[in-house]
Amino acid sequence: MEIDLMVVDDDDILHEIIERFMSDTEYTVRCFSNGMEAKDILGEFNVRVMLVDFNMPGMNGLEFVSIVASMAECSATQVYLCSSVDLPQEVADRALSVGALPLNKCKVIEERFLTDLCAA
Repeated sequence: MEIDLMVVDDDDILHEIIERFMSDTEYTVRCFSNGMEAKDILGEFNVRVMLVDFNMPGMNGLEFVSIVASMAECSATQVYLCSSVDLPQEVADRALSVGALPLNKCKVIEERFLTDLCAA
């Protein structure tokens, strides 16, 4: 089974916004509140795009994207490490080193950003 967009973020309001934006599209969206929840299903689904919040309780986003990078099942997944503020340069560099692109969350709620991201 394929998931077009996986969101890993502890902000339930963001989940609702993204699900509402994507409800009229053909894309499959799954939202998870933390990295442990998302990690548990990674081997079960082919995930095309992941938006991962940096600041989460327990396992932070950088730890999660590092795990994703080590999984062969996720080698084709485009991963974005997100924050509502610009990530510190060392965090952005580390994200890039494991194949995750830094992204400001404000971009996520711009019109058509999510559908364009999934269509790419």
